[in-house]
Amino acid sequence: MGDEMNLGEQLIAMIQARRFVGIAPERYVREFAERLLPQTTNRPLTVLVAEPDPARFLAAVAVALSRQLRLFLADPNWRANEWSAIQQQVNPDVVLGRSPLRASGEGDPEGNPEPAIAIPTGGTGGRIRFAVHTGETLRAGAVGFQRFAGGEVLNCCAGLPFHHVSGLMPVIRAAVSGGSFVSVPEPEAIGTALEFERPVLSLVPTQLARLLDNPIHTGRLRKFSLILVGGAPLTPEMRKRARQAELPLAPSYGMTETAAAIAVVRPEDFLAGDNSSGVALPGVRLRIDATQPNHEGRIFVQTPTLFCGYNGDYAAPRSPWPTEDTGFLDPANRLFVTGRIRPSINTGGEKVDPNEIERALIRSQIAAEACVLGIPDPEWGEAIVAVYVPSVKGNQSIQQLRAVLKEIVSPHKIPKRWISVEKIPRTASGKLDRHLIDELL
Repeated sequence: MGDEMNLGEQLIAMIQARRFVGIAPERYVREFAERLLPQTTNRPLTVLVAEPDPARFLAAVAVALSRQLRLFLADPNWRANEWSAIQQQVNPDVVLGRSPLRASGEGDPEGNPEPAIAIPTGGTGGRIRFAVHTGETLRAGAVGFQRFAGGEVLNCCAGLPFHHVSGLMPVIRAAVSGGSFVSVPEPEAIGTALEFERPVLSLVPTQLARLLDNPIHTGRLRKFSLILVGGAPLTPEMRKRARQAELPLAPSYGMTETAAAIAVVRPEDFLAGDNSSGVALPGVRLRIDATQPNHEGRIFVQTPTLFCGYNGDYAAPRSPWPTEDTGFLDPANRLFVTGRIRPSINTGGEKVDPNEIERALIRSQIAAEACVLGIPDPEWGEAIVAVYVPSVKGNQSIQQLRAVLKEIVSPHKIPKRWISVEKIPRTASGKLDRHLIDELL
């Protein structure tokens, strides 16, 4: 791949060379090339992609990036709550896929007129917004990881949705390095990737937990050269099981705003007992805002992969950029992440705003009052729990409650556990009594 090609052209070349396994985006490139013809306006088209078919989604992304358009990635499974919020942020010229948004043909006169790719993120507090990247920031993320992996061709394998940065970046790493991409929508397909030289697998902890429950899958995992795990921290139990299985895990730290991983643990260090989030990738600098060395503080990031700002707020992020995470660096410059500045629930690699779920419970008339929180869970990292005062008398099954809420929010935001109470515990000042709530759990 030559430097003269933009990222979209690299993706198109990879598609045309049929370096995809388990997915066939080449069938749709021509269709989207015709639908995304350049216009006579002096601004790039604003395109929203919400294709439910992964092959169509990827083909649309590749064409839009190759044409230097303003691209917004969306989850076709978003519910009314999410789409309502997105409608206030995006005014697309073209809508591809399944979305209640309609093409206006007017673009976004208030937005950044430059070509960009906007990736949805839970962001601070879990509220959906778009982190705006360019082809250069995403390519920088791929190059940094390639250098970490020894400068080799990266044959990447993943089964995450492409609207998620953790699902998109394995494709970009393969494209930039000249490798192949293996799509694994189901665990049984993982073995296909082992036909390639030194395959790299990307997972979130929830996927890893499920794979560890099956000895056949565990045996296959052992054969990967590296298993990048991101999106949420690993639980101590999961680390123990992975080490017992001798898996080449590479736990990482990153976020949508940094084009995924910016610090990674080497597999040999993980197997030797390293419980950190790794050392900074090439080109990345980490700083801790602490009063003393090796003490906990806010994590600041300086990286060529840093996003350009959030959609609707294009003030360039200051560098080093203050994350919403706390942690410390040990004498070996290994990063240890200890918590969040503002609490959100991280379930299965997705950030969820508990306030959003509480409002949905009340608006749907499931609850007169509600408190939503996350508790440690071996599979999900954190499981969502709803403590609520029912709005109506009588027993409602959990299945009924889930069905009502499913019409409002995405499936991953639906509580795993429901606790019905006569009143929400509060302190004398009216604040939630977390101590009493913890006792309920």
